Order: sequence, then structure tokens, then C-alpha cells
Amino acid sequence: MVSAATVDAENQPKRASANPVSPLTRLFSVCSAEQAREFYTPVRRSVRIHGHSTTIRLEQAYWSVMEDLAEKEGTSIAGLITKVHDHCQFSDQKNRNCSPWVFRKDLRVVFFANLAS
Repeated sequence: MVSAATVDAENQPKRASANPVSPLTRLFSVCSAEQAREFYTPVRRSVRIHGHSTTIRLEQAYWSVMEDLAEKEGTSIAGLITKVHDHCQFSDQKNRNCSPWVFRKDLRVVFFANLAS
């Protein structure tokens, strides 16, 4: 006999869910709406790459990850950005000029990969 707790409204057995909380629900529960707005707010920072001054605009979340990664690498944020710039410029032969749009994408991918590892 099936207990009342294991059947649905139509007296059909309930299926056990291995993951009752969806990935999006988990993601949205990580921080409050106020914290999310803070992380998603774009921030501009000026850095020097091989002596050339440039401004990079990224969401605060990326700057936070970059600060952590720079500390782990034993370098400054500017040093870390320069390493990413050099790697992306020399590994992508089609994109030798490394435009600002592409470079920001490269930074995002590198730092997302760092979080995933």
C-alpha cells in the first residue's frame, strides 16, 4: 500500500526528485537583489598595458574575481590584465589589434574559467 505522502492529487505515485532545487533557484539565492545590483554595476578602471594607458569597463563581479586571481598569481590587477592581453593577442592570429570589445570578452572568459576550475 502507498502512503498518502507519496501520492499526488490524482492518487498517482510521486516521483522522487534527485535535485529539488533548480540551478537558477540556487544561483538567484546566492545574493540579495541589492548585492546583485552591486555586482552587475559596470565599473571603469584605468590600467597601463606595456606603458599604454587604457580604460576597461567591466561589471564589479569581474573586478572582484580579478582581484582574487591577481592575489593568487602574486601580481597586480594591471599585471594580470597585461598577461591576459599578451596571451590573447599572440594566441589569436586573426585578431592582432585586440580591439577593446574583444579584449573585454577575453577577460570575461578567462575569469569565468577561473571560477569554473
